Amino acid sequence: MYESFKFHRFTPEKIEMLKILNRESTCAYREPTSQKYISRINSTKTTATTTTRSESSSSSDVVVVVERFPVDFRGYQYEGHLAYPRGSKKNRPLILVFPNYAGEKGFDVDQAIFLAQMGYAAVSVDMYKDSEWYPRRIRNPTLEDPHEDIVKHWKGAFRAYNSWQKDPKGWRDIMTCYLVTARKHFAVHPVHAAAIGYCFGGQCVLEMVRNGNKLDGVVSFHGVLQSDPIKEPINLAKGIDRRELRAGEKASDENFNSNVSILIENGTLDDGCGPKEKARFWKEMDEKKASNVQFHDHIEAEHGFALAPGVISSKYNEFADRRSTISMLLLFVELWGSDYAPLVKPTTVNACGTDIGSYWPTRKSSRL
Repeated sequence: MYESFKFHRFTPEKIEMLKILNRESTCAYREPTSQKYISRINSTKTTATTTTRSESSSSSDVVVVVERFPVDFRGYQYEGHLAYPRGSKKNRPLILVFPNYAGEKGFDVDQAIFLAQMGYAAVSVDMYKDSEWYPRRIRNPTLEDPHEDIVKHWKGAFRAYNSWQKDPKGWRDIMTCYLVTARKHFAVHPVHAAAIGYCFGGQCVLEMVRNGNKLDGVVSFHGVLQSDPIKEPINLAKGIDRRELRAGEKASDENFNSNVSILIENGTLDDGCGPKEKARFWKEMDEKKASNVQFHDHIEAEHGFALAPGVISSKYNEFADRRSTISMLLLFVELWGSDYAPLVKPTTVNACGTDIGSYWPTRKSSRL
């Protein structure tokens, strides 16, 4: 069950503007679109699929289907969510959506829904167990939640996060499992695929590149560039102190996919991506002969700039979020051509509620 988001940072004037701007996409000013989907999925035992169309939409609008997406790995069934356009005459390029350190939550499902609205098939990936020490219900606490839940969130999330950092082989295997399973779905293109991720998710997409997974492109939003685990015991009050993997812990990079298109969207104020981390990244790309890498720095943007207000650890920055979203969509055009160009409309907003349609570069009235 997904938590109810509380978007109290928007003024009434901003809310009204966003409502006018787009009445059918998921926006940061209200309960996310995923709430409607997930509640319908959870309310029925006969189907794992649900669809929705806004009251204001026309017959030409995309109707999105959202399904549970279970993946069995090491004796446990993880459950992500798949979103895709209903009634499409052709299968769609696949986009894996990897969450930040907190794990899959409403925002990540919203992002998959947004990508489905753009005409793609998107899987919101879940890689955390619903455990007693980190239950799904506390993946996105608010300041109004009990203090003990907030503390439990931070401890549990980073414990779950670091468990994959220390197990790079298993980490790569579960991501490959999601990719292989998704490609079997009737709505998914058998070849065209990409992966995007936030924070931890940025690490995920780069690990898929290092693993040699067959992807056309990856996009990292304020992602961590290396996959060094955090030193234990973890003490967040003192900051995040990482160590390099020991020889026996490392996974092989011999299958590094040097042909994949890599897009990094980074904030200049992200203290997890400083000169040292950037130097290591470019050295790696040079050594692996990566042939297509873009690195975009967004001035005054912090870690979390592309997370919606109301998502824990969000440092939402409208300019950086809009520009990075448009860069992502343009990359998809570059990868898959006009036949799979995103279905951007004048009223399109992304999963944060950020206006995309008014700035989309192919429109005559574009502001770019």
